[in-house]
Amino acid sequence: MKKVFLLIVLMTQFGFGQVITSYNSSYFSKKYDVSVSKPDAKGKFSYYVDCSSFEQNSKNVNLIVRNDEVESLVLFLTEIKSLYVKWKQTAIDNKVTDLDKPVDSKKVTLGVGFLYGGWHFDFSANISARFKIINEKYLMLVESDKLIASDNQYITNKGMVIAFSSEEEFDNFIKIFDKSLVENFLNSKSSKENLFKE
Repeated sequence: MKKVFLLIVLMTQFGFGQVITSYNSSYFSKKYDVSVSKPDAKGKFSYYVDCSSFEQNSKNVNLIVRNDEVESLVLFLTEIKSLYVKWKQTAIDNKVTDLDKPVDSKKVTLGVGFLYGGWHFDFSANISARFKIINEKYLMLVESDKLIASDNQYITNKGMVIAFSSEEEFDNFIKIFDKSLVENFLNSKSSKENLFKE
């Protein structure tokens, strides 16, 4: 019942979230938007983070992060950032030019939305990391496993991916979840609406 209610909430809010910031991926040469839903009476809201997809025909994939999940996600990102720095230096020192190494010890479970006709949601996607060296580029990929729609097990997606290619990209991504960004946006929106009272 809880998942059904959450699906209804997401379906009414998804696509109507307000874009508050963005982040860049130099590897994909792309800018991605980050939106938030309007906080409910208890102050709960969700971030919708645009991502790339392993599914060639699917351009719309969103990592869904509730505000009460931010702390665990940021911890996950901070830990794999440290590994990225360490393994990148190890690769440089040892002249390793080709590598694909999963980070088995670091994982987090989050929701992911994907477009297939309409929006579908996998509320328990396993998010993990993988260190790769491709064409002299050092990457830490944050990726999901196969996505399965909660409303239809036959609707799937190969998964989402975010590619980090520097410490700066990690830092800029983590800043997305600074609560002051949301508060400043909502205060600004409220101030504008107050100008036009009946």
